[in-house]
Amino acid sequence: MAGIGFRLKKFLSDDTYTGLIKGYFFGSVLSSGPWIFTIFSLAVIQLFAARYLTIQEADTFTTSITYTFAFSLITFGLMEMVITRYLADKLFLREGRILFASFISILSPVLLFQVILASLLYVFTDFSLSYKFAGIALHVLISSLWVVMIFLSATKNYIAIAISFLAGAIVSALASVEFSRNFGVTGALVGVALGQAVTLSGLVWRLYREFHFYPFFSNEIFHYYRKHSSLIWVGFLYNAGLWVDKILFWYLGPSTRISGPFYNDELYGSALYLAYITMIPALTIFLVKIETSFYIAFRAFYQAIEAKKGLKDLLKIKEQLILSLRTSARPLVTFQTGLCVCCVIFAPAILNLFRLRQELVAIFQIGTIGVFFQVLTVIMGIIILYFNGIQKVIFLYATFFVINLIFSLLTLKWGFPTYGYGFTAACFIGFVMAYRLLEQQIQNFDYETFFYQPIVSPNIYKIQETEPLERAELSQIKMETKSG
Repeated sequence: MAGIGFRLKKFLSDDTYTGLIKGYFFGSVLSSGPWIFTIFSLAVIQLFAARYLTIQEADTFTTSITYTFAFSLITFGLMEMVITRYLADKLFLREGRILFASFISILSPVLLFQVILASLLYVFTDFSLSYKFAGIALHVLISSLWVVMIFLSATKNYIAIAISFLAGAIVSALASVEFSRNFGVTGALVGVALGQAVTLSGLVWRLYREFHFYPFFSNEIFHYYRKHSSLIWVGFLYNAGLWVDKILFWYLGPSTRISGPFYNDELYGSALYLAYITMIPALTIFLVKIETSFYIAFRAFYQAIEAKKGLKDLLKIKEQLILSLRTSARPLVTFQTGLCVCCVIFAPAILNLFRLRQELVAIFQIGTIGVFFQVLTVIMGIIILYFNGIQKVIFLYATFFVINLIFSLLTLKWGFPTYGYGFTAACFIGFVMAYRLLEQQIQNFDYETFFYQPIVSPNIYKIQETEPLERAELSQIKMETKSG
């Protein structure tokens, strides 16, 4: 993603308001596109389509959307980091011509898996057959968007990407409102699915136009699962930790059963979903500002090693790397703190704007603080992964998952006044752990760089196994072969 940041920085280098807006707008689209435009379209749908839906139908509609995002993200987390590593290797090897074909190769098993998962979710409900098909289609489309979002890091036409998301959001909003008038809740869900299909079609077309189709189908990604199996846990544990408290509140909290495994949580979940919107600016700033400056210093260190620079030069570059992180992170923390404070102060007005009940103010306020710590944890986890600290990140996310699980169970037991505090406490503990792990990783990465390198070439052991006379004979054969 640092490559995207470098290209977006060109907008910021114009030193104009237009360039500033372009840089951060495209950054927000590329970091949180499906999230932003789905929220926008849902807000429009709930505002205008509500007149055509009963309260129960509206709850069914929003619950289906929530479940689609939750289970598609958790299961896609099993694949996300491995696919990202695969794409990064292909870009490094300059094998761009097979990117679109690789996308198709990867998308096929993902679609099969998500169709089965979505079918299992809807088969035990008493929804109408048309609603079930619409729900399964939406689930598959959203899951496909997660895949294509990874491959968008290789594209360059950000205007076309933004237009695809915007067009999909508009189609979702208009089609849902219009279809709900004649077909009720099924029409509303079909409208959302149609909009996501428009977005997905535009993004896939963008990939095809930029890389074209190469007659190639590879199962190489399955070898990556074996080679980089630890990356499976990184993506899964992060998304599972993100959703475990919401799932507990669905099935153990004061929620309403819609049908089958579908439960509607109007208290805890609604407030936290709104709080998560505050993550978007931080992720955008990280993409555009922090990751790019850090990557420059990061690459400089290893380029200095390749150039056989001395220890003094390496330590100087290391200091510059640490300084770049601190300098670039300061504006993000300052901005995110200000945003968090504003959300806490103006929480009643924000909830009123989104038509949420005022009794959720405390949950929204404490949840916003938790999201503040969580987004910083995510960013530090990404930095640790740059240093190949995969085991550290797995430990971090596993700890967050377990603590969020335990604390959420406790708040469920203690009652409504404590809702949200378990999540925020887990986020704060995760933040402290991430900070300590990152500090340790940065302080020791120069030592680890050299310590974990092989001292001798593995081929030397093959040479040593050969007797001196045999080695002389092998050398003589090689000389005769060359002269021949």
